[in-house]
Amino acid sequence: IFSGSKSGYGFVKTEDSDRDIFIPQDKTRGAMDGDLVEIIYHSYINREGESKTEGRVTKIVEAAKRTVIGSLDEEIIRHGRRAFRRYFIKPSDPHLGVLPYVTDRCGAEIGDKVEAVIRRDGTNQPYCEIIRVFGREDSREANYLAILSECTIPTEFTDEELAGAERLAQ
Repeated sequence: IFSGSKSGYGFVKTEDSDRDIFIPQDKTRGAMDGDLVEIIYHSYINREGESKTEGRVTKIVEAAKRTVIGSLDEEIIRHGRRAFRRYFIKPSDPHLGVLPYVTDRCGAEIGDKVEAVIRRDGTNQPYCEIIRVFGREDSREANYLAILSECTIPTEFTDEELAGAERLAQ
C-alpha cells in the first residue's frame, strides 16, 4: 500500500519486510495515498553506513480513490516564447501528494471547491474531470457540501423520498 506525502514522494511497506521502502517523487507513477501498488526496490548502504531501501512503482494494481475533492487552481507553463495555462486540483487531503491536472473544468472557476473523477493513463501524472462544483473554497456552504460528498452522505432526494420523509416527520 502506497503512503503518499504532500511533497509527492511516498513509502511502501511490503509483505516480506518490516521496513518502509522510500519511493521518490519521480518514481511514483502517479500513485496516490492508499493505492495498492507493485514496486521494485533495492537496498544499499548510504555514506553514513546506514542500510536504506529505495524503489519505484511499476504498476498501480488498485486505486484507493476514484474521486478527489479540492480547490481548482492554475499554473502557467512556458515553452520558449509560448505560455500555456494548465488547471489542477489542490486536494483537500494533504496525503494525496499528486496534484491531478484538469481536462474538463465543467464551468468551475479558480478558487472553487470541486469534486473530480480521477483518470490514470500509466504516466506519473493523473488527470481528472470535474463532476461537481460546490462553490467558493472559502465559503462555509461549499465546505459543508464537500464534506458531505466525501462521506457519501446524500444531499439530493427525489420528490417521492421527500414526501415520505415529511409523512414520517409528522
